[in-house]
Amino acid sequence: MKVIAIVVAAGKSERFGGKVRKPYVLLSGKPMLVHSLEKLEKCKVIREVIIVVNSEDMKYCKTEILEKFNFKKVKKIICGGEKRQDSVYNGLKAISQCDIVLIHDAARPFLDLEMINDSIKSAVEYGAAIVAIPITDTVKRSEEGKFVSATLDRNKLWAAQTPQVFRMNLLLEAYENAKTNGLDVTDDAGLLQNSGHKAQLVMGNYKNFKITTQEDLKLAEALINGNL
Repeated sequence: MKVIAIVVAAGKSERFGGKVRKPYVLLSGKPMLVHSLEKLEKCKVIREVIIVVNSEDMKYCKTEILEKFNFKKVKKIICGGEKRQDSVYNGLKAISQCDIVLIHDAARPFLDLEMINDSIKSAVEYGAAIVAIPITDTVKRSEEGKFVSATLDRNKLWAAQTPQVFRMNLLLEAYENAKTNGLDVTDDAGLLQNSGHKAQLVMGNYKNFKITTQEDLKLAEALINGNL
């Protein structure tokens, strides 16, 4: 069984701000992207890693990430697209052959081996698996962003994270279906659902949050240094 990981690091970091794009901002002395790559490098079942980056960052990623940290499993650096969905599709098209593909966002640096292995095992058994966590807050549906129109049953709600892992043929079919029909969703499992396939939920970790703002970065720094 051949497992390939795609790490998506091609975002514009507009909400994050700052002079350095988010994947390369230092977190505990290392670029954020490096934290995820280190875990994927250690995972025995992952054979190769593909990084999808902004076109302006191709050279930087090669010299300051791959060469500096000596990652052996990273075989390709691919140019991303306009949206995350386009970037993942570019990564998929760069794969010549594999059985299982793992998609992970570089903005989630608290990836761990348990998440990786559990999600891969579930994808092998069920065809698709996503790491997610149960919602703990009471969730409201809004009416035009002004009034509460409904209170949702949080016992049925989960917040999707990455990694999300799939049989390669299923995910590629879902992306090609999306391209043909002009579908636009925010995660890979959403595209798979539109193709008629369900993803197995794999328990994630509340630390595995997505770093979106400067405040998130401060929280991540505190967590990684044991100050929380």
